Amino acid sequence: MQLRQIDKTLIPTCTAGDEVGIGKLLSTIMRIWALGLALLVSVTPTVAQGQTLPTAQEAAKAAVAERAVRPVDPVSLVTEFDVNGLKVLVKRRAGTQTAVAGLFIKGGVRNITPEKGGVENLMIDAASEATVSFPRQRMRMELSRMGTTIGSVVNYDYSGLTMASTRANFDRSWEIFTDVALRPAFTTDDVARVRNRIVASLRDDTDTPDSYLQLLQARVAYAGHPYLNDPRGTVDSVSRLTSADLRGYHKQVMETS
Repeated sequence: MQLRQIDKTLIPTCTAGDEVGIGKLLSTIMRIWALGLALLVSVTPTVAQGQTLPTAQEAAKAAVAERAVRPVDPVSLVTEFDVNGLKVLVKRRAGTQTAVAGLFIKGGVRNITPEKGGVENLMIDAASEATVSFPRQRMRMELSRMGTTIGSVVNYDYSGLTMASTRANFDRSWEIFTDVALRPAFTTDDVARVRNRIVASLRDDTDTPDSYLQLLQARVAYAGHPYLNDPRGTVDSVSRLTSADLRGYHKQVMETS
């Protein structure tokens, strides 16, 4: 008896005497096919009941969203350049609706002497009271209308003017901010008001034992060092400062190096 040849590579032509061997061979082939089918099923992704595989458009959106949440190197967002000796740093904040600016004077207490202690603090604080183009009342109304804030910071190493505004009102806020920095009014009334406020704060340092002890500790720790000079000055040094002192110091520090 001659069997039909199924596959020359798998089942050779046989006679009736080889039927037992053919059966074993067919059984082996079936097991191999079953194993291959099992492996194919195991590597096929499964989808839960009621769910469908994402479309190409959905997969693309997911990829974009994944890239959006990846951390961005903060250094790549900062641009640095020089304008007539003035170092400028610009940091982009994509998506935010606010803008912040700062003008910093390096040096801190190294810029002052004990006799003129607190002059930088008083100058920066009084500058934000009024300018040549924006008298005190007008400036208050403009800043309040736009929701813009202009402030100051003073410490042992640097001082600065700061501004925060919305993007929509940045141009007008910047105009006021630059006038504060470059053309402060330093009127007698404004200087006296700010000076009295600073003197009252300095007097508070000696009102309680704890604050007075900290003051004495600083005098011992910083003896012979520029940090011995408090950037806010003393009651005596600040009380002697006048509008003319502020104008002279402003002219001295508001120059590019």
